[in-house]
Amino acid sequence: MKLLPNVALALMLSLGATTMVAAPAAAKDKKDEKAAAGPQYDLSKEFRAAAAPIGDALKAKDYAGAEAKLAVAEPLAKNDDERYFVAIYHLQIADSKKDLAGIARALDALIANPKTPAADLANYNNARGGVAVDLNQNAEAIPFLLKARELGVTSTDLQISLAKAYGGTGKMREAVAELGKAIEMEKAAGRTAPEPWFAFVVTNLYALHDLPNGEAWLVRQIAAYPKLSTWKTAVGNFRKVVDPSNTKFTKFQKLDLFRMMRGTKALNDANDYYVYANSAQDSGLPWEALAVINEGRAAGRIPAGDADINRIYTAASAAVKTEVSAATAAGKSKPSVAGDIYLADGNYTKAAELYGTALGQPGADANAINLHLGVALANLGRKDEAKAAFAKVTGAPLSDFARLWTIWLDMPQLA
Repeated sequence: MKLLPNVALALMLSLGATTMVAAPAAAKDKKDEKAAAGPQYDLSKEFRAAAAPIGDALKAKDYAGAEAKLAVAEPLAKNDDERYFVAIYHLQIADSKKDLAGIARALDALIANPKTPAADLANYNNARGGVAVDLNQNAEAIPFLLKARELGVTSTDLQISLAKAYGGTGKMREAVAELGKAIEMEKAAGRTAPEPWFAFVVTNLYALHDLPNGEAWLVRQIAAYPKLSTWKTAVGNFRKVVDPSNTKFTKFQKLDLFRMMRGTKALNDANDYYVYANSAQDSGLPWEALAVINEGRAAGRIPAGDADINRIYTAASAAVKTEVSAATAAGKSKPSVAGDIYLADGNYTKAAELYGTALGQPGADANAINLHLGVALANLGRKDEAKAAFAKVTGAPLSDFARLWTIWLDMPQLA
């Protein structure tokens, strides 16, 4: 962070020159008026004599020497003009030592001094807020940063500092808003914001249970950084929000959640495959349990010796053998259940056909049927029809699953 604006730096380095003279009593002619233009300071002869060598030391980057000379000059500062120069010196010396506490003290003195040029106050407040953030004094940082904004600072650095300060004080909604502004500013400047900025916004919007806005930002993140890992992280965050204890959903809702994860490539590990397969088996759909376990094994996600998954596989195999085939089981069922059986068996064309029939029957659960119809159509590559079916699903959590399916269908290919 640049601490010294050009004007202040020029003043600091010009000590002993024209800026360090007492103001004239009056300008006698236009030539005198021109000479008198610019900042004029009321500095005593004693202070000027003691302070002039500080400027020479700073020009030579002899910061230790400058500090020693400042210790002599500082007690001679009796008015705001002289204290202004003392603060400028302290700021430069503290900055050279990366002394954040010293920088903060110098900036406090400059901000409070009535002789500090008004044009410099925006930068000083911005710098002071940034230093407070670096010192983990987040609550103290916010007023300085807001003042800097009020005075005209519009930099991305200001937004980042405010986001950190708000986040550090637990004001996550404000933190997200400020970082969102920073991302917009980068876009307006023709740059892509760093991926962690997007991730912060998405993760914290989910944590705030603001799913629609979190998903809108997720779409933007993936557009900028098209990674499958980003999608998986987002789905994981979604699960933590909507079912933090893994006990909220019914077995059928859990199955729909894991179908979405499977269809959007968001299954992660053996535990995900176990929960999915167990939900399918408990829902009376052993064909789906077998298919999921076989996929997990082929992908190397399920260890060969996983006893829990092997137990489900054995039970599902026995159930399929008893039923003979999905078609046989479906033939004994009403259309919506038959559609579920065909969906579980991977016969998406037949599933979609039966769901269409089921929707016209009295007492049909339209939300569940439309969700399952959308899944079947998505697996058939009929994206527009799938999105139309998903759009008809209302009521959480099924509408949440439908929305994630829709987002996935509109995404580029992720790897």
